[in-house]
Amino acid sequence: MGTAFLLMLIAAVLDVRNQAVKANLAPLVVGFVVAAIGMSYGANAGYAINPARDFGPRLFTWAAGWDSLAFPGSVAGSFSAYWWIPIVGPLVGAVIGILVYDLFIGDVLVVRGELGELPEPGRGRPVREEDF
Repeated sequence: MGTAFLLMLIAAVLDVRNQAVKANLAPLVVGFVVAAIGMSYGANAGYAINPARDFGPRLFTWAAGWDSLAFPGSVAGSFSAYWWIPIVGPLVGAVIGILVYDLFIGDVLVVRGELGELPEPGRGRPVREEDF
């Protein structure tokens, strides 16, 4: 779920059909999104939003001699092979997040663009007298 939210929000921030973040603040906004996901999902899911971030420390811990603690579930009698869930889960979540964005938000932006409700990318709406 965390990776799905991350990809949906990154797509929303970077989509040129959407209202862009001003003054090159997209990296800061993405950083805030990652921090918010970490604060909300980190305690119960181990902050597993990136397989490389999860698997690297596990592999190092296993190489350092902590065999069964690095890959939980490898000991007989415990939950079977849990260690692969934080690796495969974010990959599936990323695909789901982008699909949800494309189906529910991206299509709406395409239709709004075809109807002329969106300004051209990189250009704002002209100021009208009625705005004052």
